[in-house]
This record gives sequence, C-alpha cells and structure tokens, in this order.
Amino acid sequence: MTERGKIMEFELTKEIQTEYHNLLKIQKKKVIKKLLYLSSFLVIPIVIFFILYDSGVLFLVLFFVSLGIYIGSLISILIAQFIYVSENPFYEYFYPKVIEELNENELVSFTYEAYPKHKEDFHTSNLYPFLSTKTVYGLIGFQSKHQYDVTVCDVHIHNAGQRRVTYLNGYYFVIKGFIAPIFQLRTNHSPYGRTKYKRLPLITLTRAYVAATDDNPDPAYLRVYSQIKDAFESPNVEMSSTGTELHIGITLKPIQRRIRKLDAFSFHKTRSMIMQIFDIANLFKNENKKKEKKK
Repeated sequence: MTERGKIMEFELTKEIQTEYHNLLKIQKKKVIKKLLYLSSFLVIPIVIFFILYDSGVLFLVLFFVSLGIYIGSLISILIAQFIYVSENPFYEYFYPKVIEELNENELVSFTYEAYPKHKEDFHTSNLYPFLSTKTVYGLIGFQSKHQYDVTVCDVHIHNAGQRRVTYLNGYYFVIKGFIAPIFQLRTNHSPYGRTKYKRLPLITLTRAYVAATDDNPDPAYLRVYSQIKDAFESPNVEMSSTGTELHIGITLKPIQRRIRKLDAFSFHKTRSMIMQIFDIANLFKNENKKKEKKK
C-alpha cells in the first residue's frame, strides 16, 4: 500500500495516454461533424432568402439572420477545431482508471458511475430548489471509516431561468444512516422545501437554521463546516441533516472537468481530490452509531 502524504510512484502508461487522447479526437470529430451538418443546412435558406430579398423587408431580414447564424456556425467549427476539449473521456475513461488504482493501493473500495441518472437524493435535503437543473457528471460510492455508506456526486445545480443562478458547482455528499437533529448550515440563500426552519441570528459566521422546535445545532458541526470550507477553499458550502442522512454541497472554484493533455500530474491531482473526499466523509461520526454497535 502507498503511504499517504508521499508522492506516489505511479507511471502513467503510454497506452492510457494514447487511448485518452484518441477519445478526445473522436469526441472533437463528432462535434465538428454536427456543426458541419448544421452549417450545410443553413446554406439553403440563405440562398432562398437572397433570391427573394427584393420581395419585401421580411425576406431581407431573414437573409441577414440566417447569414449571421451561418457565420456563427463557422466560428463554432473553428473553436471546436482549435480550442474544444470534451469532458466525456475524463469521466468515462480517465476517472475509472484513477478509481481502479485507488482500489488496488488504498484500504478503501470505491465504486464509480459516469453520468448517473439517479437524482432523488437532491430533493430530500432542502438545500436547493426542487425545479433547479441538475447535471451529474460522476458518482462515487464508498463506506467511510465509521461504517457510513457515502455517495458523492460531481454536479452542477442551477436555475433554468434567464437570470442564471448557480446553487452548486462541485461535490454533493450524502452520508446515509447519519442520525442527527434537523438543521442546515449554509453560505448563501435560505432553506428550500416544505420543512419549516428558524434561523439562529446569534451564529454569524454562517447562516444556521434548525427545525422550528429545536435549539442550536451541535457546535461540532459548525467546526466541521468551517474545516470543509477551508480544506476546499470553497466560496460556498451547504450542510443539511434530514434526521437520518447528512447532505453536504461543496462548490469548487475552479473545478476540473476536462484535461487537454493527460500526464502524471493530472493523475496525482485527481487521485488526491478523491482521497480528500474520502477524508472529509471520515470527519463525521456520532454517538448513535456507537450505540448501535454495542447492541
């Protein structure tokens, strides 16, 4: 087993690098192909509106609109050719390779799924609006040292309106079977959902809420909340206890979702982030779990 805290002696094989960059090229070709189809279809209305533009102002306007869209599609093709990097190979190929190495060399067993469809957990925490748009890129599962089943999503949650508001762009933890009073700690906004909360005005470092009939949350949660915020240098952290689960949203700035050039540094960075996720989950334990073990 590798020693934590030391630089790993992991050599990224040429096969992995070659396969990853081949997948990037395949994704780029797919995007360019779609844009080429779009631009080719736009040629027909451009020609028609150009022929008919003497027939009225409407056709003249349509000609310039379609021409503008066509020029925009050509610019998009150039951007795709020289700048675009797909996120798919990162989540579908590279991430599983890192998980595989961790499972071989660390005393933890991770599961992983790219682009999962399961989203019910977001609705039980009252951390984000029910109708917000949720894009889940990857889902990691493991058991913490304190025997809690943990899932962590790499997710982007935002509103679907014209005025874009991002609620979470980073990691979303669900620690299952964690028994604690209902509360929320958050950087911004108020709790969502039907549960009635009251705000605790004497807690000034963060927005603290408890159920209408409860008192202050355990100070240990406030300490861990600050510890998480500092560890990830996060501008926005939310923590919610539902009574039987603990939910945590951690916004990352910046967040890495694609790699242009795969190298050993990229591997170590991603590996370290996953182990940091594991370490954060291990911060949580409570007396109820100890009592269950004694019975």
